[in-house]
Amino acid sequence: MISYLGGYSFFRSYLVIFFVCVIYSGFVSADYRNNYCNSGAELGSNSISFKLGYLRPFSEVEVGGVLGTAALVGAVTCNAVEEPYGKLGFSLQVVPGTGEPGDICSTPIDGVGVRYRSAYGRAIPCDHWDEVFLVQPKKGGYYAVSLDQAVEFIKTKPRTSLGPGLHELRLPPSSYIYSYWKGITTSNTWGHYAFYSAAKLLVADCRMVDANKTVDFEGVNPYHLADGGMVEKKFDLTLGSCGSQSAAEEFNSVASFHFQSKNIRTDGRLENDRCEGCAKGILITVANAKGKMIDLNKSYLMRGGDYSLSGERITHHFLARLERDFKNIEAGRIQVVLTLIISSL
Repeated sequence: MISYLGGYSFFRSYLVIFFVCVIYSGFVSADYRNNYCNSGAELGSNSISFKLGYLRPFSEVEVGGVLGTAALVGAVTCNAVEEPYGKLGFSLQVVPGTGEPGDICSTPIDGVGVRYRSAYGRAIPCDHWDEVFLVQPKKGGYYAVSLDQAVEFIKTKPRTSLGPGLHELRLPPSSYIYSYWKGITTSNTWGHYAFYSAAKLLVADCRMVDANKTVDFEGVNPYHLADGGMVEKKFDLTLGSCGSQSAAEEFNSVASFHFQSKNIRTDGRLENDRCEGCAKGILITVANAKGKMIDLNKSYLMRGGDYSLSGERITHHFLARLERDFKNIEAGRIQVVLTLIISSL
């Protein structure tokens, strides 16, 4: 919003922060053999991965909701003696192997199920199979395998028997990757899942007190941003319902903040939206309470932040700085949305 007073242009600006609680990173890989295309000559010499994008804390999701998703990532090199007949395709399949009805398959983790999805977006029944990759390769061809949301972890019950803290995830040991050549071969076992516990499920009652927070810089005169000037606002982010102070302390010691926004620059600051009526030449820096800039491209360890504990609550203290980016400022609206993600270390 622009107003005019004494010949100066003013703008009113907001930094809106939304909160999503998740657990980041981790992967699953499988050894495999296939009948036409492979990267190695012997069983177990090849691999493909399910890379876990995130896992939300157990308490943050309703029953039936998605705790997190994993992408299928890898590559296939075709070492066939001769090119395949015609244009029939080589296919990779996922076989859940758990056998129960429906598409939410059991895992060894109490309260957590898994749903596999095909290359067509279909849920794969637990007692069946479906394709996750299909290609028409040539001898010596190298083909990237990439399928977003190939796996979904599902909350299956209101409460879990797991105690508070971080817990290793495990996929069904009965699941396999198969391969076949359409119209030419039957399915051959490509391999089974070998799980590496790089990802952990956070079981805790701590949660953000506010779903979102608006940092309002109010009316700002560009004169205030001249010669290195800035406008600074304090804001706090509070987590509550931890159950006890000791539980809050434990949560704070194993969690970190991650940030997402289309406005994050390579230097870790925020640029303004590029929209009609939006101000130009302005940036926003997020800092800790002591004034040290936070690089929004990196994780921010909660235990290393500026925070205070009060009973079952954790409050982290921050600063938002409105600064000049270019010599000339074009007054207008400032709108930036920053998503805060809570992750394990």
